[in-house]
Amino acid sequence: MFGVTIRRVLILHHTREFGQNNLDKAKKDICSLAGVMTLLGITWGLVFFSFGLLTTPALYLFCILNSLQGFFIFLWFVMSLRKAKNSATKMSSETRSTNS
Repeated sequence: MFGVTIRRVLILHHTREFGQNNLDKAKKDICSLAGVMTLLGITWGLVFFSFGLLTTPALYLFCILNSLQGFFIFLWFVMSLRKAKNSATKMSSETRSTNS
């Protein structure tokens, strides 16, 4: 499913909008997808590799990290909104300064 998602992002950004190729934006989106996949995959990796004496602590870590995933995704979303807001503010101030 992750491969299908990456393929769709590449196809979406490979289409031409406003005469430009959005390959850089596609690369950023793929890096974001890889980060989210890593965040979600760490907990399942703990369970997969838990055996012997590490079973109980790994299951506790799995439960704790799995319950915090929503919070981490929320933080990631807030930070991406701040970046978008800062870049929009920067672009509008640059546009105003070039028009004056």
